[in-house]
Amino acid sequence: MRLLTVATVVLLHLGACAGEEPEAAAVPACEDRCGAHATCTYAPSDPPKFVGCACDEGFAGAQCERCAEGFFGEDCEACAPGTAFADGTCVALCRTGTLDCGPHGACVDAASGPACVCTGGYTGDACDTCATGLQDNDGDGTCRPACVPDGCGRGSCDDTSGEVVCTCDEGYAGSDCSACAEGFQDDDGDLFCAPTCATAELACVHGSCDDASGSPGCVCDEGYAGDDCSACAEGFQDDDGDGICAPGDEPEEGQPDLGGGGSSEQAPGPVRPPIPDETGCGPQPNQRAPDAGGAGGSGPCLP
Repeated sequence: MRLLTVATVVLLHLGACAGEEPEAAAVPACEDRCGAHATCTYAPSDPPKFVGCACDEGFAGAQCERCAEGFFGEDCEACAPGTAFADGTCVALCRTGTLDCGPHGACVDAASGPACVCTGGYTGDACDTCATGLQDNDGDGTCRPACVPDGCGRGSCDDTSGEVVCTCDEGYAGSDCSACAEGFQDDDGDLFCAPTCATAELACVHGSCDDASGSPGCVCDEGYAGDDCSACAEGFQDDDGDGICAPGDEPEEGQPDLGGGGSSEQAPGPVRPPIPDETGCGPQPNQRAPDAGGAGGSGPCLP
């Protein structure tokens, strides 16, 4: 290419020397270089040297092939007063009042165009909706906390009135049902409220109620046992049935228990007088006792 250019210059020079008028170098059309929305610029030389494209208003790029910042559309038109270019189009600015953010927001001109910045727990394009976790069930225009899972602990939640209200299960109290109600306790700290002794009203016959363990129960006096302390403890007895448990020995293994329950053996009968022998001086084995008024064994006993 360089050799061709040099040869061309030599020929032109020879022609000029011969008195011939050189032909003007062809200049490419500007539209071929810069498109339809620009003006070509050349440096003063012979032939003219192309410098670049001078874009028409609203166009930009090396060949003026796109819209300049703040212009849009096929003809790259400028945005009207009170609007700004954003996301490929013109949008209204806050000062034009075209964006209504209501009483719970304010308009700001963001990079993508005017937008509402919400306050007071509101959200949405026009700040007219309560944000997540809030509600305006009473319609007074104020967003307040809404019911949330486990928000009432040992109870159920209701926010239809516009306020969160916990209805506690039996034995629980407090705004979130996390405390024990009157007459209930959590002495063992397991977060479970059980009745106190006064509420449980346990009948501890021979003992007293204690709820320090977290559950009310009877603590029996010495010698007594059972849920209500009405039975005798091991090693104690109430053989006479007077309701008092006294110390008592346990019967040996294999021996009948004669205390209070009767005996398995026949009780002894009355003691009979000895029966004299034939001489009347002593009992005889297997001999019947004399009948009343009958004879048998009378007379003096001889030595």
